[in-house]
Amino acid sequence: MGGQGSCLDSTPGFYVDEEGSDTQTPCPGGTYNPNYNSVDSEDCIPASPGYYVDSEGSESQLVTPRDFYTDLEGMVGPLACPDLHITMFDGATSPDDCLLDSDSDRIPDTEDADDDDDGVLDQNDFCSPGLTGWISGLVTDNDGDGCNDGSEDDDDDNDGRGDSLDAFPLDSREQDDTDGDGLGDNYDLDDDNDGVSDASEYDMGTDPLNPDTDGDGFSDQSDTFPLLSSEWEDSDGDGTGDNSDILVNVKRYQDTGDIILDIVALAILSIIATIIVRRSGSDSAPLTDSEKHESEEE
Repeated sequence: MGGQGSCLDSTPGFYVDEEGSDTQTPCPGGTYNPNYNSVDSEDCIPASPGYYVDSEGSESQLVTPRDFYTDLEGMVGPLACPDLHITMFDGATSPDDCLLDSDSDRIPDTEDADDDDDGVLDQNDFCSPGLTGWISGLVTDNDGDGCNDGSEDDDDDNDGRGDSLDAFPLDSREQDDTDGDGLGDNYDLDDDNDGVSDASEYDMGTDPLNPDTDGDGFSDQSDTFPLLSSEWEDSDGDGTGDNSDILVNVKRYQDTGDIILDIVALAILSIIATIIVRRSGSDSAPLTDSEKHESEEE
């Protein structure tokens, strides 16, 4: 290559493969040539894995920067690691060199004690790696489990009851409020607010979560028979409900059988009294003449 009377050597990054040429040919992208006086395209060296050449006529290869890799020879540009992945050195040669870094603190998760940088160590974090850009605290993480209450945690108080079914989603000691009085059932002494304490209802056998256990329309407190749906009042206190009691205001009689027993008893007593009266009348009657004669002869 050159003008009249002289020839110039090809410069690094180029070669001249024809005699008398007045130009030099650049090595293509992905290759480089550090030498002078190259006469063949084979003098262009493919970039090594971990390096690349992004332009023609290069005399050297470029090292692959961090968070990228080049895994083949002759690459014209590096490949980026997946999102939230980093490399720990320049010149990475494999996608395996890309390590997960969930919180972008340039400490790979394999070495990071708090992968999502939420203030809860991985060993105690139920959502790791999880949402980043926040710090666990009473306002954002009620139960301190490392799960953001607003977007990650379905059980903010970690009591085993999902928030959507928990009347007290921020109180692990309570889940239900049967009577809607603002007191959780675990603290409330009368869960159904029927005026009968839970302890008494357990003793009675009634349902402490149902103000009308037998469903007869009368609350357990006002129902004399809270376990019998056909009865709720006993006016004469005889133990038989008014609906079954033949004489609701007479304690002695609960049904017709009781009346029949008394009638039979009265009949028997009447018969006995009649017999007694007749016998006493017979003993006091005057003697006849024959009876007197027999008495004198004796």
